[in-house]
Amino acid sequence: MNAKLFFVPALGVSALLAVLLSPPPLRGEGGADDAVVTALLSEVATQQATISENQAKIDTKLATIAESVRVARIFVSRGGGKTK
Repeated sequence: MNAKLFFVPALGVSALLAVLLSPPPLRGEGGADDAVVTALLSEVATQQATISENQAKIDTKLATIAESVRVARIFVSRGGGKTK
């Protein structure tokens, strides 16, 4: 048989065994880190709110510009200016 046919299942089995036989993560004392993590999470939440507000402003400005461009194209097409 071909060597590739044995390689793929062997790799899968070895990966499965590595996951199953790996020791579980240790739970140390994390009381001091909890306050830091909470502060960082609140800061990230604040930044996400700011980002979403800025995105809403950007979307509003883009809609206004798109409408202005649409109106300008209408006026140019009705103006009878230079044709191609």
